[in-house]
Amino acid sequence: ILVEKTKYKVSSDYMTTTCPSIVDSNASMNLNNNQFKFLIRYDNEWSYSYKVIKLLLHMIDYNNK
Repeated sequence: ILVEKTKYKVSSDYMTTTCPSIVDSNASMNLNNNQFKFLIRYDNEWSYSYKVIKLLLHMIDYNNK
C-alpha cells in the first residue's frame, strides 16, 4: 500500500499511480528521537478506482471457485 520514492519529483508525476500512497523520503524528516514527519503523496481518484476494480476482480474470482 505504501511505496517509498527517492527521486526528486513533483506531485503531477504521481498522476495515474496505482499505489494509494507514496512516502516522499526526500521531503520527510526526523523531528526528534520520537517524532517523524512524513510527506505522503497520492492520486486519490485514480488509485481508489484501481483498488475498487481490483477488489471487484477478487470478488468475481472468489465467487467462481
